[in-house]
Amino acid sequence: MRKYIDLHLHSTCSDGVHPPAEVVRQAVEAGLSAMALCDHDNLDGIDEAMAAGRAAGIEVISGVELSVVWQQYNDIHLLGYGFDHHHPALVKALREFQEFRETRNEKILERVNEKLLEQGLAPIEFARVLALAGGTLGRPHIAMALKEAGYVTDTEDAFQRHR
Repeated sequence: MRKYIDLHLHSTCSDGVHPPAEVVRQAVEAGLSAMALCDHDNLDGIDEAMAAGRAAGIEVISGVELSVVWQQYNDIHLLGYGFDHHHPALVKALREFQEFRETRNEKILERVNEKLLEQGLAPIEFARVLALAGGTLGRPHIAMALKEAGYVTDTEDAFQRHR
């Protein structure tokens, strides 16, 4: 009997659309025997996912997708697995990076809102984007707010219109 795993799943703690426990529930429903929650630069959902995994009988491995730069490459995504997601140095480093990303995303939303105002449309409230994020704020959450407002059809449409 074959067993299937997925080692690259996201939750609302980064750019996923479901909370960690729901990601686990869907993994079980899909017949997976193991999974890793690999949110972008974020460890916040791992405890919830592991608890849901224990309750549902699926192995949940700690994971993370780190945004890294190497030489001329500015957007490399490095996956890490099976680490202590409570390690103080790792937690501190990722918190600092999340703070940087939040500032960057505030600036992205400011530019998006400038374009919306030029089009005679109401701006997107930062508080609404934060509420949609439910964790680490990312561009997909801005896209979700744009879709919710009826300004775009989906995430890809938002990314194309609001670079």
